[in-house]
Amino acid sequence: IATRKEEEDSKSPPPAVIRAGKKVTVRAGQHTFFDFSINGKPVDRKIVVPSGKKITIKTDYKNSGIPRDLLVGYAIKNKTTGDFPVYTHNKLENAQHVTGANGVIKAELSVPKLAPGNYRLEINVWLDNQAFLENENIGVFRILETPTFERILSKKAEPPTNLPI
Repeated sequence: IATRKEEEDSKSPPPAVIRAGKKVTVRAGQHTFFDFSINGKPVDRKIVVPSGKKITIKTDYKNSGIPRDLLVGYAIKNKTTGDFPVYTHNKLENAQHVTGANGVIKAELSVPKLAPGNYRLEINVWLDNQAFLENENIGVFRILETPTFERILSKKAEPPTNLPI
């Protein structure tokens, strides 16, 4: 005898990341995640984030099955080295979300000053404490170099021309 959850899992298509051009859709069980964005910009566009600024990641989801305990984690990995200096894991943060028919998941990351360069945003999805997707790339963004005080001082300042006498 199978439970409704076991029955649903046996009918679920395998986890997948679907790419149509640069648009990304992630399927895990009866859940579909779409409209990923970083700081309000879709991940299919060029995204630039200043070093040391907060990063807000948002995705919408639809659930065509029974409500489940949903855990979503994000990792920010350096595209060149593979290092991941920033990640969120709401299982560790004890923030489970019971899914409805649809919803929005939002994560705000206080990012340390990351080295300038290209970074990947990866997603991890667990349903009822079972890993469905791990380390799936959903987008790329660039961290800009932060101007240093010395560099600002080294620029020659133009004398003002419109000062009153």
